[in-house]
Amino acid sequence: MERSNKIKPLLIALLLCCATPLWAADAEPLAKPVPWHVPKPMQRVHGQSFLPQLVDGKGPSKEWVHIEYKNNRQIRTKEWIYTDKGRLTRVNELGRPENRPEKEGDHADARNKMKRIFALIDKEVTRERN
Repeated sequence: MERSNKIKPLLIALLLCCATPLWAADAEPLAKPVPWHVPKPMQRVHGQSFLPQLVDGKGPSKEWVHIEYKNNRQIRTKEWIYTDKGRLTRVNELGRPENRPEKEGDHADARNKMKRIFALIDKEVTRERN
């Protein structure tokens, strides 16, 4: 079976499983629209759809992922996890215990690279907000 023929049914199944039916008795009421005068919260999302990669294996990709949840932000690469608090941790191998954060002065090149990525994201968000 062709790769794209495997992915499409998977995407449809995910959409159907994750969607809450409007007719469900215990369904939450639909959210009220936010008035125009209420400012939108700032979200530092450096989003890029990976759907083209799922469908036909082509499309843009990055060597890092930006994650933000509540007041915690991090950049993840295949090798490192760097938080906005300055904590740098090597990614552990599957099935191994979680690694401890590196010492503050260690791996300056990795830290500087991650700081530049955070600065890039913040700069793009500021530009979009203005």
